Amino acid sequence: MGNIMVAPASGPVAYGTIDSEGRFSLQTRDGVGCVVGTHPISITASEMVDDGAAIRRLVPERYSDFASSELSIEVTDPTPDLRIELTSEGLSERLLSNEGDLQF
Repeated sequence: MGNIMVAPASGPVAYGTIDSEGRFSLQTRDGVGCVVGTHPISITASEMVDDGAAIRRLVPERYSDFASSELSIEVTDPTPDLRIELTSEGLSERLLSNEGDLQF
């Protein structure tokens, strides 16, 4: 359904796939998890419609860029319940949560 990327100022970028329930887990190229700190994030989610003739965004486009998303997460410890709230005018709130512990 989508992807999430976390961009630490130093250290590897963490990324994950968002499932249809809004759950995700983060990993880096070197393994599972994300470095400790407060980091900007970007989120993309879309689906094919009209028998693959078009793509419909499931979250507002502004969330797809680190600068415009204005989203960040603070990672201090492994956690099974990290939540990220996405909002859009005229749309109901979308809520993402990680699945399992974040590892460091």
